[in-house]
Amino acid sequence: MNEFKPPRWLWGVGLSALIIGLGSYAMGHMGSSGEHPLYTDVSMEQLEAKLAAPTAVPLPTPAPGTSAPPAGPDQLTIKQLHALKRNRDNFPSDLVLEWTSTDQRAWRAHPATQADFDRTRTEARDHKVSIKEEVLAEESNAIDPAFIMMIALVVGGLGLPVILMLMMGRAQGGPGGHAAETVNKSVGHWIKPEDLTETFDDVAGIDEVVDDLQLLVEMLKDPARIKDKFGGNVPRGALFEGGPGTGKTLCARVIARMAGVPFFTIAGSSFEEMYVGLGAARARKMFEEAEQKGVCLIFIDEIDAVGRKRQNGPGGVGDATLNQLLVLMDGFQKSKAIVIAATNRSDILDEALLRRLPWKIGFPNPDQPGRLKILGIHARNKPVRREDLVNVAATTQGFSGDALRNALNEAAIASSQRTRYAQAAIVATGATQAQAELQVPNEITSADLFEGLLRHLMGPARKNIQLNVRELISTDIHELFGHAFCCAYQHRKGRTEDVVRFVTIQPRSRAGGLAFITPERDLHFHSESYVHSQAVTAFGGSAAELEILNQKTSGIDNDFEKAYSSIHRAVSRWGMSDKVGILSVGQNGRTAATEVGETMRDDIDAECKRIGNEMHAEARRIVRMCAQSEFAWQALEELLKERILTQDRFNVLFEKVFADIESHPEWEKIERSEAMFSAYHQRVDALAAKYKDKVEVA
Repeated sequence: MNEFKPPRWLWGVGLSALIIGLGSYAMGHMGSSGEHPLYTDVSMEQLEAKLAAPTAVPLPTPAPGTSAPPAGPDQLTIKQLHALKRNRDNFPSDLVLEWTSTDQRAWRAHPATQADFDRTRTEARDHKVSIKEEVLAEESNAIDPAFIMMIALVVGGLGLPVILMLMMGRAQGGPGGHAAETVNKSVGHWIKPEDLTETFDDVAGIDEVVDDLQLLVEMLKDPARIKDKFGGNVPRGALFEGGPGTGKTLCARVIARMAGVPFFTIAGSSFEEMYVGLGAARARKMFEEAEQKGVCLIFIDEIDAVGRKRQNGPGGVGDATLNQLLVLMDGFQKSKAIVIAATNRSDILDEALLRRLPWKIGFPNPDQPGRLKILGIHARNKPVRREDLVNVAATTQGFSGDALRNALNEAAIASSQRTRYAQAAIVATGATQAQAELQVPNEITSADLFEGLLRHLMGPARKNIQLNVRELISTDIHELFGHAFCCAYQHRKGRTEDVVRFVTIQPRSRAGGLAFITPERDLHFHSESYVHSQAVTAFGGSAAELEILNQKTSGIDNDFEKAYSSIHRAVSRWGMSDKVGILSVGQNGRTAATEVGETMRDDIDAECKRIGNEMHAEARRIVRMCAQSEFAWQALEELLKERILTQDRFNVLFEKVFADIESHPEWEKIERSEAMFSAYHQRVDALAAKYKDKVEVA
């Protein structure tokens, strides 16, 4: 349903009527004496009688709640409010006689004729009453306020709405209006090539991308070479596609810097405005400026904000902007500007826009050698050892370049905080600052890098949280017995390439604990067994809570989402189910109702549920086997005490658990019993009693 929008003239008429109505109400009450809170109105006969015989004639008592003027002699005040007001006998129609007595009472009367007025004034003089005359406006130069109000009504009732209508027209894009000013004020900005500092030395981890970018730089420097010798043309547009933080903006700046051409940067969302036609006008303005620069580079970040696929039916504001961009990028008027657009959602871009960006360059997350190079670039000015960076690069599969930069920066902050406190404690003992720096050098250690990685993944530690020992034990069992042991057991059995990097139960801003698990090497494809092993690891937390504590908690919400998301993709998109067969439907772990029929959708859901139940049962079996080993409970107690297990320490502890399992093949078929749960319950109670007084503020 279209929303009703009243025309501007209707707003003006309504505002005029409101102003005129308020003015009429004010004129109706202007000049009327009203009832003053200090006086009580009486007739002229009563006032004259009081002046003639003050003690014989009773007068009305002042109204309740009113107060009288201060005590003093009798006084008669003659007030004429407006000198121009006359009745038909040429007598002032707004003359007021106010009489104040010595007993703090006050009255007023309104003479109607000149005779009444003269008679009352004579009575006052004869009885020695003080007479005071007040005329608020002189006859010669007084202006009637009613005339002023009439002029105000004409100006306000007619002129003000006209002004407001003009202002509304300006705001909606009229000549010289706000919209025009917004177009003239560019939302992007030009950067001179000499103001850019980035070079190809600052780019790492994407060697293939760098080769393509260097080729583009050569074509920008010498466009005639490829045309004259090979008959080719410089691409007028390129699409940078990759996840957040993979270096798309950085590479665009490097191209402009190395080619020596002006660089214009703008966000795709800057073309979207509430005013019709403003986005298209900004696009025209941008290309007009580019024409003046000659050969230049236009970088549009997040192009998907304006370049989404157009739908059937009436086009909206976004369609008009996109159409204008398409015409300017590849129309009859050829531009010398090269457009580089960046996005992480190329699947939703309009086909016509993709055609105008013929050079597709992908920006993947770096592999392990690439991560090491990126860490080396960001560690140029940081006191960190290379061997420590090698360990970080091996641990951070799936990290983008920006994520690595952020983790390294967090490590530098953690190191600065640690050394400052440690050196201050040494200086407090009487040592000098130089001696303190010798004992605690200013360097980023492996522990600082580990803390930086934790801060990036989970946020800062919650140091002032009061922990409950049983909640801490529950988290310990969830992370160690569940996720970590399930992953490590499957890795030893050759079912997965995932390894446990560390396990922590230190509460942080995003979670109460974490078992950080990544592949042992960079993976590009996932097998069916690997997908199932991931589901088993994800279900491990829930399995451990059920097997050891016989309880269910809300902490498994994210675990279940990860598990069923991978299972659903395996069934509905990768054909890893004999029952469902080969098909590809659904996005993000869900099947849309319009993609398949109801029967097929039910089959997919049933198959996902069956696989999920089997993987959950396998996770419970692994937890049950590990819990039979005394070494597993020793590892649980160590994690409870230390709050964190590094990869090396965890591997040492689990080797003992796995060897124990291998030496007891009967554990693989052991079934859960009440006696087993009772034994678990006793162990948990013993740990809670042992560490109840030791669990302090984290």
